Amino acid sequence: MPNRSTSPHIVLLENGDVQAGIHFLERLTAEYRGNNFAVRFWDGTEWGDIDQARFTLVLKHPAALRSMFPSPSELTLGEAFIYDDFDIEGDVVGAVELADYQPVV
Repeated sequence: MPNRSTSPHIVLLENGDVQAGIHFLERLTAEYRGNNFAVRFWDGTEWGDIDQARFTLVLKHPAALRSMFPSPSELTLGEAFIYDDFDIEGDVVGAVELADYQPVV
């Protein structure tokens, strides 16, 4: 049974990989202004603006984020998409805007 975290729109299951993915995405998008997207993990857990998402990033397996971001570039994201690590449901242009986002680390 899922547990609702204190953060809005985040459903956590008892799965460390999902929790690590959520933590990574929170840090990656902390200053991203277009937060109107959602992420669905391989086990059905959803994170983000679930009710008003322009698009949903669908992660197909636990290693999907690692395959997308070893060294973020158009090439690694394209390879991860071709190898079926993730899918995009909804507004592809919105997903490209997120892919173009370069956080300051």
